Amino acid sequence: MTPSRSPLSTPGPKALPRSGAPHRAGPGAAGPGAAATSGPDCPAMAPEPILFPALARIETERLRLVPPQAHHIPAYAAFIGSDRAAARGWAALPHEAWRSFAAILGHHLLRGFGPYVCEAKADGRALGLCGPWWPDGQPEQEIKWHIWAAADEGKGYAAEAACAMLAHAFGPLGWKTAVSYIAFDNDRSAALALRLGAVQQGNWTTPRGTTVRVFRHPAPIPAPVAP
Repeated sequence: MTPSRSPLSTPGPKALPRSGAPHRAGPGAAGPGAAATSGPDCPAMAPEPILFPALARIETERLRLVPPQAHHIPAYAAFIGSDRAAARGWAALPHEAWRSFAAILGHHLLRGFGPYVCEAKADGRALGLCGPWWPDGQPEQEIKWHIWAAADEGKGYAAEAACAMLAHAFGPLGWKTAVSYIAFDNDRSAALALRLGAVQQGNWTTPRGTTVRVFRHPAPIPAPVAP
């Protein structure tokens, strides 16, 4: 897949590939597009606009990794308002969750790439967020992940999504290096980074003064060039 500039963005180092077809990162059939839903925090939209039609979906055995859409906001807001998010220092009121989600969309537009929402192929529910991340003030390009509901943790979804997004970053996006910034008390994410082959390389102190661990992911070994 050849990376190209998206007409919807002012890209960063590399833009996402322009493709309407799913990019398969594992076995499984292509899933349908996301349907509009309604709820107390997400009024019905018929149909919901496709905000990033030029971005490729990425599929794994159990997941569809899709660009963030408005119908994902209730699940994201429930996570941001949970005790689990508060333990990570991410707690927010509903309107603040909306603004945070809008920042994820803005990252796609300003950088030309960004995190994807992980949807379960089995029932279409939004499981969490995973993908490339490089906001202003952060020194290196990152692969980030988090699962939104406690009931979905420990089932390998984050590992499955992270493997696919690392392949996407080092492949179509053309990244040469990637890290994951992980809090000292987040042993679950640290264990996952190690399982993915990352190596801890010191720490980084954020602009707000929080010190986190830096896990560097190994880039794929280039294929030999034919003589």
